[in-house]
Amino acid sequence: MTTAAARSRNCAGVLVDGPVTDVPELAAGELPVFSRESTSLTTKRHASGQAEFGVPVTIGGVRVRPDDIVLGDDNGVLVLDPDVDPGIIRQAHASDEAEPEILYLG
Repeated sequence: MTTAAARSRNCAGVLVDGPVTDVPELAAGELPVFSRESTSLTTKRHASGQAEFGVPVTIGGVRVRPDDIVLGDDNGVLVLDPDVDPGIIRQAHASDEAEPEILYLG
């Protein structure tokens, strides 16, 4: 799946349970892409042409449903139920923001 196809489906990002190619181009793009690894081998000839959108998938042993909240950065991806208390997300974000200060206090 290309990021152009994902954007045309109004996706907020792409999770790949495998390798991706063209990492610099993906990083420079507008759509975040998270994958297990990178490779120089093209995957263009591996496509079945039968992609599905809006269906639950399992990535890395974690079930991801269409309405889940998915947060990601260079360190990994977190999948949350859409009914999670927003206070938990705010608390986690505040903790993440405070981390550089905590690390440099020593």
